[in-house]
Amino acid sequence: MRNIFAELLAYDYVEIISYQSEFKKFNKTVQLIKLYLNFAGKIDHIILDNLDEMEKIVLTSDKVHLDRDSAGTFERTMTEIQKYVRIYLKLEWNRVKYESDPKNQGLNYNEEEELAKLIESYEKSENDIDNRPLRQAEEIYKKLHNNGGLVG
Repeated sequence: MRNIFAELLAYDYVEIISYQSEFKKFNKTVQLIKLYLNFAGKIDHIILDNLDEMEKIVLTSDKVHLDRDSAGTFERTMTEIQKYVRIYLKLEWNRVKYESDPKNQGLNYNEEEELAKLIESYEKSENDIDNRPLRQAEEIYKKLHNNGGLVG
């Protein structure tokens, strides 16, 4: 799954809209992912909804007059998919570890509870500037820009 999601996230909006061959590859990738996802899983549905949004954007885009709003929405949707794919992969990893542990035999894995924990953990890590050097640099740049070159 990781590889096919990586393939999806590498697509460029302008190329998909501009080249029929890119659109066909993109569409094939989206359809494969839809087949791999669980129709009953909550995280799967979040990803599926975002895939549907991407498809709608691509299918309604004007190939002659590329729309910046559509491109922006496409990129934001890609970012959402990336977020939930990372959570999905971690959720699946945790489920496999849980189910393979002999002390958990006969117990049910609480996917809802684990999903809530992972979403909270992901969002906390995304906002944790202290442990993310690039985010630290972005914050310093904003301060420099907003304060006429002065940090403080």
